[in-house]
Amino acid sequence: MVTYDRLSPRFLTLSTGITRDGRKDIRVILDLDTNFFYTLDDDDNFQKINQEDGYNFINKKDDFPSPSNGIITLEDNITYFITSTIDLEGDRIVCGENTCLIGGSSENCRIKSTGLLNTSLITSNYSRCIKDVFNKPVD
Repeated sequence: MVTYDRLSPRFLTLSTGITRDGRKDIRVILDLDTNFFYTLDDDDNFQKINQEDGYNFINKKDDFPSPSNGIITLEDNITYFITSTIDLEGDRIVCGENTCLIGGSSENCRIKSTGLLNTSLITSNYSRCIKDVFNKPVD
């Protein structure tokens, strides 16, 4: 079993946060040797993060749901973890209920849409959670 060492160059902490009740620190960690994403339990044991857990990792546009008429509709109750610069190529995003977009850093986790004009890049009928993601409509 792999042991987490926050000082090891093998592990990259991508995001940290506190649960809504304020009792638990949540970390998303990338194991650079395996390219698997993990969270840690209360004893710092790895728990692999899967799509079934409510997380989708987005490395490229095709990792998002397919667009319909230029709109990428994100699922309810899903956290989308942006891992690089994503160009939506003229499409835009509509968030679902309790949708969250997070990234490791707004310096290198970006959403842009070359060709999108006169409309917002990211919209929702619900509150939006966007953390450490730089969103830019056009270059």
